[in-house]
Amino acid sequence: MRPGTAIDGLLGVGTVILAGVVIHMAVSSWAQDAAMTSVSARPPLYAEGERIPAVAGVNFAAFDRTLLVVMKSDCPFCIASSGFYRRLLDEQQTRRASVQVLFVAAEDDARFDESLRENGLPTGRTARMRGNSLKVRGTPTLLLIDRSSRVQTVWEGQVPASVEKQIVAATFGGR
Repeated sequence: MRPGTAIDGLLGVGTVILAGVVIHMAVSSWAQDAAMTSVSARPPLYAEGERIPAVAGVNFAAFDRTLLVVMKSDCPFCIASSGFYRRLLDEQQTRRASVQVLFVAAEDDARFDESLRENGLPTGRTARMRGNSLKVRGTPTLLLIDRSSRVQTVWEGQVPASVEKQIVAATFGGR
């Protein structure tokens, strides 16, 4: 064995590992940019003012605004957001606004009510949609609807705290 061969071999391995890390970071960054671009480039679920299809058992005309929270029982983002949904219900009671908050099952699953209970959400505020009649692309999806069944705003996916504040303001602030 020549002197320095073992060290040269280790340096070669280190260089390969470092190169792999740099490539991984570049690809990860590109993938995140591509994902954000594709989400923001998607057309909105509904245009503001567009009328949504009827939801069985929901009377939009009885309230100034209705916040539909479309969920699935096995959706990890829905479960992680349940604390925010409880805060929405608290806001509704505190402000006594003409707003209804309803949880809409995006599934034909008897587990939906059970999942609501497990996450501290009331089962008496639910509606079910037929198939995907609301055209949601994923869960959770929140739709703010006015009394004439027209969309005011849509939020898709789990939202950060800053957006939670926007949702509260839009829902209860009288926009």
